[in-house]
Amino acid sequence: MVAARETTLQELLEGTKQYQVPLYQRTYSWKQAQLERLWRDVVQLAEDRVSSPELTHFIGSLVLAPSPANGAVGVMEFLVVDGQQRLTTLSLLLCAIRDHRAQTEHPEHRDRINDQYLVNRWTPEQSRLKLLPTQADRAAHHQLASRRLVASANSATVAPSNSTAGSSVPPTALYFSIAVLFPGAPPFS
Repeated sequence: MVAARETTLQELLEGTKQYQVPLYQRTYSWKQAQLERLWRDVVQLAEDRVSSPELTHFIGSLVLAPSPANGAVGVMEFLVVDGQQRLTTLSLLLCAIRDHRAQTEHPEHRDRINDQYLVNRWTPEQSRLKLLPTQADRAAHHQLASRRLVASANSATVAPSNSTAGSSVPPTALYFSIAVLFPGAPPFS
């Protein structure tokens, strides 16, 4: 049975869940135009919510299938049938927000954002990340979510490891790192 319902990103990511992108899905491929559009939408929503906190933004649909491996306890696993590009992008944006807030406000934001939206802290390693992208993007995403990929706003470079070569994840992380650090300045214009 298929059931459709409206939800928020917060509801989707909170709790002990893992979203697995199946091997047959394409690798992460968002480019600057899609990133700019999403970023403009996020900034506009933030501005609009100052006067109307109940406002939301429809980012698109996600099609999820419960994993056959789910049991009565543990991490609830879902296969991402559609929407993996958006889910991956939002995860990368959350990594940039986490790092920015930890550096400019208080380090406690790192743990709060990690635990709420990015990782399942008290689970075995294979279930730790809330999002498992395709195999080709997994190492880069894991480094970002674990904060082992370094983005430098001063040099505008990303220093990926050899295991992240060829992935589109590091340039997206850099885009959002710069966008969050320098509001109002287009990251790659």
